[in-house]
Amino acid sequence: MDEEIKWLSKRLHPRISWSFTVRFKPHESKNRGVWGVALVKNISVGGCYFYSNIPYKAGQILDLEIKFPALMEPMRFVGEVKRCDYDQDRGGDIYGLGIHFLEMDESKKDNFIKTVEFFLRKQSKVK
Repeated sequence: MDEEIKWLSKRLHPRISWSFTVRFKPHESKNRGVWGVALVKNISVGGCYFYSNIPYKAGQILDLEIKFPALMEPMRFVGEVKRCDYDQDRGGDIYGLGIHFLEMDESKKDNFIKTVEFFLRKQSKVK
C-alpha cells in the first residue's frame, strides 16, 4: 500500500488545502526570537502539514502560530511532529512536517473550528 494512502487513512479529521501563514519553533525555545515561517499545505482541527527548511524529529514538540482571516491575531498551538518527510522534488533541504495539535488557544478555539468548517464547505463546492 502506498505510504500516502496509509497516512491518509490514519487521519481523524477532514483536511482543507488552503494556504495560511504558520510560524513555528521548538516548544519553549530559549531563543524566543527565531521563528521559521511557512505556508500551511493543509490543515484540520487535529493538525496540519507544511514545509520547513529545518528537519524535526518525530515526537518533537513545536510552538506554532497560524494566521486565519477571521481572527485579528494569530492562533497559537502546541503541536507534535508526527512525521518529517524529505522532499527531493522541491530542491534544496525541504522537509514536509505532519503536525498533530496537542494544545490550542482556548479563547479562539470556536472561531478556529468555524473557520475550518467554512473552508471545508467552500472546498467541497469547488470539487
